[in-house]
Amino acid sequence: MQPNIDTQHSTPIIPGTYNPDFESRLSDHSLKRNINDSGDTFHLAADLKDDTSSNAYKNENKTTCPGTPTSTDDDKGDFCKLDSLGSSPNEYPDGGYGWVVVICCFLLEAFTEGPMAAFGVYQEHYVNDKFKGEVSNSTISFIGTLAPATMSICGLFGGKLCERFGFKLVPFVGVIIISLGYLLASFSNQTWQLFITQGFMTGMGTSLAFLPAVSTPSQWFYKRRGLATGFVVTGVGAGGMLWSLLTRLMISKVGSAWSLRITAMLEFGVGTVCLLLIKTRFVEGKPRALNWNVFKDIRLWGILGFFALASLASLIPLFYLPSYATSKGYNVDTGALLVTVGNLSSTLGRLITSIVSDYIGSGNIALIGPFLSSLSILCIWTVSNNIYTMLAFAVCYGFGYGTIYTQTPVVIARLFGVDSMAVITGAAYTAAGPSFLSGGPLAGLLLEKFSGTPSPYLPVQLFSGIVLLVSLLPMILVRLSISRKFLSRV
Repeated sequence: MQPNIDTQHSTPIIPGTYNPDFESRLSDHSLKRNINDSGDTFHLAADLKDDTSSNAYKNENKTTCPGTPTSTDDDKGDFCKLDSLGSSPNEYPDGGYGWVVVICCFLLEAFTEGPMAAFGVYQEHYVNDKFKGEVSNSTISFIGTLAPATMSICGLFGGKLCERFGFKLVPFVGVIIISLGYLLASFSNQTWQLFITQGFMTGMGTSLAFLPAVSTPSQWFYKRRGLATGFVVTGVGAGGMLWSLLTRLMISKVGSAWSLRITAMLEFGVGTVCLLLIKTRFVEGKPRALNWNVFKDIRLWGILGFFALASLASLIPLFYLPSYATSKGYNVDTGALLVTVGNLSSTLGRLITSIVSDYIGSGNIALIGPFLSSLSILCIWTVSNNIYTMLAFAVCYGFGYGTIYTQTPVVIARLFGVDSMAVITGAAYTAAGPSFLSGGPLAGLLLEKFSGTPSPYLPVQLFSGIVLLVSLLPMILVRLSISRKFLSRV
């Protein structure tokens, strides 16, 4: 039965906005009850289009997942119904204030995750200066990996908290925790204190702050979703580039303590302004229960496997490239420069591949990027003995590895819907948490074990390159499940 709607006296319906007055005039109360009971707490006018004819509530946009029951009006567990934003391009602004949101999300990424990408500069300083002779590379690298690991493990809870309390309050609490983490780290004189402050606290805060940045742009863009999301995630690379240079400069000029304090102040200031300007296009309400039926979809397991394996290896080159450069006789500034170049290349790679993904598909880009990075490790880094080959490696590796974090959220949005993108992306990061935590220390242990050999870094290089290459296997299965045609846009 279709609802009888008084089109003469109804308040105009604006696509992309919520109109409670329109919903209250639905005369078919059973339909209204079904809508409210379906588990959807984010009500958009995509569900109540300005087409007030009997076609307004057709199920033509519903999709079904392989291995799950076909959708019906009574289904409450079909994960594919979660995309209440709809699948019509006309329901998304694809511009306007959306670009303000994108820029703010970009800056939020740069000032939350960016410093993590520059930790290699701190690692070199801690090992060769502040804690020289006291701690090993593997111990110090644990600080750098603890932050992204904590961010990842807590990501799922961050997504649920954002659904419950909003995409402003929860991220703002995260910004405060990040700032406190860096501030307290500036007074830390022992490694265990840095584990708590620069490691755990900054990771915990980032888990609350970064999800709006990667999920909100998809609410504003459809045709340009790949570009918008990709540009936002380039903030990590741009932030890593900025923080690599800035951290090296601050350590040399004012010392590591004040470097951390300045970082804390910048985190708080920029993060607060960005969160004030970011707007979401749904009405926050009671959080939906996580639909466990999604775990019956083999494609999710493929994405989780890819993300976990890739995360095990992806940060190793950025963490160990500075110390590798000093082992070849170059100074600490050269090591910081290499990280900066890698992050600059990552920024360009994320942006360019995001633009290209709108034409050839995010699923294809998600395979090409890590493949390029693994080849650069195995074919360039393993034989680099001078600054030119190290720069070439930094450029090639940085260009490819960022697509892991740029394109995975877009693939998730396509397969499982933008409505629960924050929660699903959080689940992916949670699965990758142990990988983030163990990758750096494992590389450090390999470096220590082979420290007396002519090529102590070779096992580290082979480990990261091979693991990154193997991570492509589950994503290949995901890609083939969508289309077996080699040249198809996926």
